[in-house]
Amino acid sequence: MSAALLRKGLDLLSADVRDEYRRKKAADHTEENLQYMLGSKFLTEDSVTQKVLAHSQGRKAKDRQETEEAKKEEKSVFTESEFRKFEREYFGAS
Repeated sequence: MSAALLRKGLDLLSADVRDEYRRKKAADHTEENLQYMLGSKFLTEDSVTQKVLAHSQGRKAKDRQETEEAKKEEKSVFTESEFRKFEREYFGAS
């Protein structure tokens, strides 16, 4: 086949392909759906909403709050007098 015949065949079919596409193109129903959702009279009760939020809160690691562990006061096994005695013995009389 020659290039001219191919070009002529494609030109003849191109109009049919465009009409077919427009005919079978999906319609956009976003605006209608938004109006339906916004116009809905059904709302959940606050108690139900709070239960759902409380149940799902903190389920993921990124949602968990970091809790600070209570720092315990460090207690020494040795008394102050024992430290002074150790210093005298180790470093010499001061």
